[in-house]
Amino acid sequence: LVYVAWRLGGLILCANLLFNVSLQYTSVSSATVIASSSAVWTLLFSAWLLGEPLSLLRVASVSCGLAGVLLVVYGGAGEGAWGDDEHHHHPHAARALARISHSAAAV
Repeated sequence: LVYVAWRLGGLILCANLLFNVSLQYTSVSSATVIASSSAVWTLLFSAWLLGEPLSLLRVASVSCGLAGVLLVVYGGAGEGAWGDDEHHHHPHAARALARISHSAAAV
């Protein structure tokens, strides 16, 4: 049990580190949306690695959750909210870091 906790702790530490590094290169709103996509990754990895069925209820639940995050993050934002990464130097690299970190957390 301690061994499993130690391994998972290291994975979570790496995931949080990558997420924090991504904040240097992208906006908080983009990183939040990517971070909230961990439910999607968990759903996909559980189907792939554990053989869990992809039921309509599970897919709909994850979709509703992600849609809610998008509404909260971008719904009340002013003009240009979708393009707020334009002021950062490496938005694609930052998004990739955030995706990798939360994919690792989903596993």
